[in-house]
Formats: sequence, structure tokens, C-alpha cells
Amino acid sequence: MRKPDRLAGGIVALTVGLLLAFGSLHGWAEEEPPYPVERKPEPVTKNEKIDKNDEEIVAPEHLVIAGGNITITSRTFEPPEKEKGGRFKSFGTTHVDIHEDDPPDGLSRYVVPPTATNDTETRIKVEAVGLEADAALWPLRCEGNLDPGGSGGGGGGPQEWHWSAKMAKIKVDLDIDGMDEEAEDNPGAVVVRNFDGNNALRKKIILRAAEGASYGDKQVLTRASDKVKVFTAATGGTEIMFNGGDNEFEATESKDLYVEGSEASEKMGDVTLKLVLKSNPDMCDEVTFTVLLVTVTTDHTGSLENDNAARDFYSSLVVPPPSFALGHHLFRRMVPADQQAGWNGRGSEFIGTVAPSNFEPQNFGGEFKFMRNIVLCKDYFNSGPGAYRTWENQADPIGTDAVDLEPQSGGSQGVIYDVDAPGLEAMWNLQDNTIFRRRGNYKEWAEYDGVRCSEKKEWYTRQSYKITDGWQRGTATSGGANTLTDTNQSWQPDNKWVPGVIEIYEGTGAGQVRRITGSTSNTITVDTNWVTQPDSSSKYHLINTSTWKVENSEGITGDNQNGDGTTNTTWDLK
Repeated sequence: MRKPDRLAGGIVALTVGLLLAFGSLHGWAEEEPPYPVERKPEPVTKNEKIDKNDEEIVAPEHLVIAGGNITITSRTFEPPEKEKGGRFKSFGTTHVDIHEDDPPDGLSRYVVPPTATNDTETRIKVEAVGLEADAALWPLRCEGNLDPGGSGGGGGGPQEWHWSAKMAKIKVDLDIDGMDEEAEDNPGAVVVRNFDGNNALRKKIILRAAEGASYGDKQVLTRASDKVKVFTAATGGTEIMFNGGDNEFEATESKDLYVEGSEASEKMGDVTLKLVLKSNPDMCDEVTFTVLLVTVTTDHTGSLENDNAARDFYSSLVVPPPSFALGHHLFRRMVPADQQAGWNGRGSEFIGTVAPSNFEPQNFGGEFKFMRNIVLCKDYFNSGPGAYRTWENQADPIGTDAVDLEPQSGGSQGVIYDVDAPGLEAMWNLQDNTIFRRRGNYKEWAEYDGVRCSEKKEWYTRQSYKITDGWQRGTATSGGANTLTDTNQSWQPDNKWVPGVIEIYEGTGAGQVRRITGSTSNTITVDTNWVTQPDSSSKYHLINTSTWKVENSEGITGDNQNGDGTTNTTWDLK
């Protein structure tokens, strides 16, 4: 339930005002008073506590929440119908008292008697200004002395009457399942838009039985936007159409309903559901929702976006760095890190545009993820370890360094990113003129807390390479702080392997990968010192930009590109 902040100063004033009478006794409708009023044998003593047996619980006439921090509650108390020709006197023992039980913290009580001596006012309006919303739960009692012998009629000498009533203890409470009172209002709950067969979960809301309501009274659920739908069950069920009938519920009973995202929000918390008491619409509570949607697009050419936090990681893989360019590169390590150290690949960027654009997942305790699936991928060798390899319908792991999952990072204003560079491992002992091809179809999508929040983006890669410089591996004879020497080699010319990559794949120092910054006929120099210095047991791979070259000698149309959609996985692309 909404709990507005207390007003500055924490002082709440109670004022008793007067409303002009509607005339003499005959000017009032002849009806029973709406609550018990009891005549006392003598005037009521000022500040005397009222007997609760004289009370009836009645609702406040008005409750307003303005700007989230002001409420106004009021109730008009009337004497018996037959005594309405009298007046409340403002002198002697005549008075009007207000009594409160367990008033809100910081409450100050003010009693203001009638301001005129010879009037015919017979109704007292009790108004509390500046109370918190819980004021609707606060019992007010009022008592006074009535002189029926006044100018309004009645005749005879002064007679004193005691009358009393009590404000209703009515509480309307709309809750979001699993959220506390403050959170359900701000930031509220988030639901993923249900679309494209993603089976996004609905969020349960609870229409609590209104405290103090009478059987037969109704609570009405309203929505300020059709960005959400409301159903009677977590799955299936009947949709609430808000037609003035199906959105009314018995006020003395609790009801569970389920909220589903229908259209993406324009900003966080822009969907409001409100529960009101039909007999007193000022008695209400509301909760907020955000409907989340991500639209995934791709860039296969050009450069990574400046606000993509993964761009430095991507650049660090390129040989030589730095480069943020998409498309073909020699890379020094794939993602995940257990792949071989060098490969020819083609970089692509995946852009997830988040709606609403100001969405901040940490406000809701959730997180985004990118997911990728290999629909069908085939690698082909015209010689070497096998004719082909095939992957079909399996997950393609995404490394944490390759993504930017914070939609507001770098000034993005609602964008998340993933980068990928599928390609062909180059650390193979293959003969010259070996052709190595890949044809692959993939799907990429975004998830929020395990629920798919975007469509599945189809994309493909087509790549062909040829090895041009024979076997590129060996066993070291010695090593230095940042060198590896193999006296069995006679590489020509100097710096043949620059730019390039070396990996120690077996023996001392296995698993280390370094960029090559210099080479002679038998010695490799690397960019940073080895953690474990190689020795004569260290086996290594070498690769550079000249040993594997982009191949298109057969004139295959559209080869060597990444693109949206799908590709034929036969070798000639026909």
C-alpha cells in the first residue's frame, strides 16, 4: 500500500469548522440518522471520553493523496433529525471535542469551537489536513452539546445532547507478490513482454480484502495503460477486460490476479494498476509495473560502437592490436579460453536496444544475458585431419569479457552489446595449399533473469582460407625471459612471424600465449615476459597473417562475410 512521506515539520492540524444549516427542522429530509446519537441527562463535560457503544464506524467523506505526501480526511457529524432545528452554542459549557486513539506520530490536536453565538448551524465538519495515508485507519470521535431551544426552533429552555461517531478503519491494499510496500510503488515490478513464443512469466498481484469494508461493497481494479494484461491464472485463465464488470471484486475477499507484459514501456514504472473502494473511490492503493523488451540488431562491417564496454577486449585479441574494426582478423585467442590460441575469424557486433531506454536492471535486482545457439555449422578441409566437422543445435558459449550488459554504461541510454568472431583455428599441422572452409548458421538473443526478452536474431558466417607456409610447429631448444629459441629452424627473412602469435601447447610453460614482436632465423621474441620460461621440453605453435590467407580462388560468390539471415551449408554455397 502507498505510504507517502510525512509533511515537513511533522505537524498535523485538526480543525473543526462549521457548515451552514439548510434551514429549520422542516428543511431537512425526514430520515433516520446515519449513526447512533444518544441524549445525555446533562451536558457533556469537555474532553470527556465518548462511550464506544455510542459509535458507528463510518467512512471518511474525502481522502486525497496529492503529490504523494498530503492527505485530507473529513467527516461530517450530525445530531438526530428531530434536533436539527437547534444550534451548537459557543459559550458556557457548550463545546465540540475531538478524541483520537493512537494518533499518528507527530500529531497535534486542535479543537476549534463554533465561531458565532446566534447562528443555526447544526452540522460539524471534522477535517484532518496533512495526515499520512494511514490516516484513513485512524479513529476520530466527536462530541458536542446541542441547545434545541435556540433560534432554529424547538422551544423551551436549554437542553444538552451528546452525539458521537467514528471514522472508518478501512484499508485498501493492492500488493505485488514478493515485494515490500515501498518497493511495489518504486521501482515497482518488471515483466518481460510476452511475445514471439517466449512464454514470459506473469507476475502475481494480490487484491487484499479491504479492512473495515462491508459485505457487498466492491473493489475496482483499474489500469492506466494497456501495456499490461491481467489474467485470473498464472497460465491460461481468463483475461480481465476492464469493462466495468469483470474488474469489480467483492471487497471483503482477497483475490489473486496475474499481470502479463503486452507492450514495451516507454520509461520505467509507466504502468499503474489501481485498486479503489467503489463506495469511496478516495480509498485506494496503486502499484507500478515496467514492461521490458530488447530488440537485437547486428553490425558485421565498420567498427565497434564507442559505448560498447567490450571493445577493448575485442581489440586485445586482434593481431596486431589495437583495432576495433569488424570483419576479418587474425586473433590470438578465442572465447572461451580453452580453444586454440590462434584463428582466422570475422568479427560481428550484436546491439540490444532496451525498452524502456532508461531501464536499469540493478533497480529490480535482475540482469541481462546474451545467448547464442549454433543452428548448423560445418568445417571443411581438402586435406588434413578430416573431410569435415559438424556442429548442430548446440549452445555457443559467450565469455563475460565479450559483453556489455549494463544498458546505461558509457552513456548508452538503453543499449547492451555482445561481440563474436567465429572462425577457423590455425594451429594445425597442415600441408601447403590446404583449404579450410566454414559455413555456419547461428541464432542470438537476449535474456533477462532467464526469460528471453528479444526475438532470436538469425545470422551466418561464410569463410575460406588457404595455408601457404607448411608446418608451423616445433620444439624449443632453449628459452629466455621473453624469447624462445629452436635451433632446428631456419626462418627467413627476419621478422617473418611479425605480426603473429606463439602458443606453448605442451611441456614447460604450456598454455602460455604471446604476441610476436620479433623473429630471426631460429628465435622468437614476445611482447611480455613468460610466466614460466620455456626450455627444451616446450612445444609450440606459430601463426601470422601470411601463413593463412583469405581464399576465394574458386570464385565463390558472397564468400568471406558475416551477414543476417541464413546460408547454405554446402561447400559451394549453391
